[in-house]
Amino acid sequence: MAILWPKLKHRIPAKSYILCLLAVTFFMCLNALGQNQTIDLTATGIQIGQQVPDITVSNIHNYKTSTAKLSDFRGKLLIIDFWATWCSPCVAMIPKMDSLQKVFGDKVQFVSVTYQKEEEVLPFLEKFEKQQGKHFELPVVTGDTSLHRLFPHRILPHYAWINKKGLLQGITELFEITTLNVQNSLTDPTYKLIQKRDFYRADVDLKNIVLLNPVVSSPRNEHYFNITELL
Repeated sequence: MAILWPKLKHRIPAKSYILCLLAVTFFMCLNALGQNQTIDLTATGIQIGQQVPDITVSNIHNYKTSTAKLSDFRGKLLIIDFWATWCSPCVAMIPKMDSLQKVFGDKVQFVSVTYQKEEEVLPFLEKFEKQQGKHFELPVVTGDTSLHRLFPHRILPHYAWINKKGLLQGITELFEITTLNVQNSLTDPTYKLIQKRDFYRADVDLKNIVLLNPVVSSPRNEHYFNITELL
């Protein structure tokens, strides 16, 4: 596709010309993206209201046992936090989740889950705790694959809410992790949360790209950006 530029009486500054060209290229890319098929990755996993399989989770740190079945948390609101050390919004949520865990006690269980190995994660958390000046008591699962298969996603952070009956209540972004939502979920296991959707291009090789993911579905119109590695 050729771009025809009109003849102007005055020369356009090089900087303005480059910015204009970038803008045209950007909108052409958006148009091309819209013409390709996108897939909702969250729709390929467990759906809201379905029973979550009672799988065994291994490599649990900061917990009474190193392995546990999901049924061990039955009777509690279980919130699974998918995160990574390179995800700054994920890391920023650690103190908030720890505070909520202390507020709600045995009624709720937050569990942080990452695909990264413990050799990478544990030193990172130790350093983070020193920076924060406190110890965080949240269980952390390292080297995970099983939970990632149950709850497929590409954008982090990613939260799976499992109610006290073992049913999937919601898949959310960080904006839904609030005292009010936790309290309402304890009162009503069917309480509706704002759902998160992960879309990706069906014709793109997901293993070889890095995306700049805008997270823009906050009900408060806050905007976060995070580099997400596609595994």
